[in-house]
Amino acid sequence: FVLSSDYEGLSNALLEAMAMGLPCISTSCAGADEIIENGKNGVIVPVGNKAELATAIAGLLKDLKKREEIGRAAYQSGKNYDVGKILKKWDRIIKDPDGGGK
Repeated sequence: FVLSSDYEGLSNALLEAMAMGLPCISTSCAGADEIIENGKNGVIVPVGNKAELATAIAGLLKDLKKREEIGRAAYQSGKNYDVGKILKKWDRIIKDPDGGGK
């Protein structure tokens, strides 16, 4: 999966791709750089750098082992954004917006 945005919020498309275990490449736009650890659960390239984006794509296409490793790590990271986990966090915030005084 490749997200080549110049800017982005927290990308649902990226989260969905990670949840499916796809190896992901994204520009370092807002949001993506918060959920991707470069080289571990995805690949981050600078916004607007077409050459580096192409190099990242070609690199993963050529390296099956790296694609599989990144895909597995992406899948694990995607679990952090599971609906159940997010709803529990919202529930805690709504019940105690001050976090118990923390």
